[in-house]
Amino acid sequence: MSKIILERLKEKFVTAPVVHGVHAGPGRAVLSFALRVGLPLAGFALAKAASKGCWNQPDASDTCEIGAGVAGLFVGVVGAEILDVAWLARDRHPAEPPARAAPAAGAQLVFLPTSDGGSVGLVGRF
Repeated sequence: MSKIILERLKEKFVTAPVVHGVHAGPGRAVLSFALRVGLPLAGFALAKAASKGCWNQPDASDTCEIGAGVAGLFVGVVGAEILDVAWLARDRHPAEPPARAAPAAGAQLVFLPTSDGGSVGLVGRF
């Protein structure tokens, strides 16, 4: 389980900034890393501060501040992902479509099974 978590953390905090760095330079890599670390931490801190003392309310859980902090952390992670994809992942230059190769001529022997045996045929592209 911890191996899966470490892989996901590496993907979120290392892989995306490296890809941005290779494609658009170190500025975008640093910005991507800052978004992916800063937004979840800010979400956690804001949600925890907003829920301060919530355990004093009647019928409230003793852990409501932690729950609110985790929810803020989750909102920050999702927000960072959306901003990264919608804003940072945009290239400034237009992408050229790949060149299409002309189909090669060729022939192939095929077997088509039927209820009473089968059929053999030759299929070609010219």
